[in-house]
Amino acid sequence: MTTREASRLKVSPGALYTLLNAELKRWRLTDCACRMPLPYRIEPPDEVSANWRIGTPIPCAHGCDTLIVEIVATMWARYDLIDF
Repeated sequence: MTTREASRLKVSPGALYTLLNAELKRWRLTDCACRMPLPYRIEPPDEVSANWRIGTPIPCAHGCDTLIVEIVATMWARYDLIDF
């Protein structure tokens, strides 16, 4: 088992989206129309990177795009997508 596999909880794409979106709702300062982009599986470039990314957040006057990037950076260390 690699270090990456041992340190991350494996979840489905839907479960990861739910976690990411809940964090966005928890931390955003205003109720705007911003949405968390969907996560998708990638081949990790190395042993320390997560095996997923999200689409590019839409620019937001309230800073939700920056918040989304911060949430994803935190979640990268915690979760990997399960293999299908």
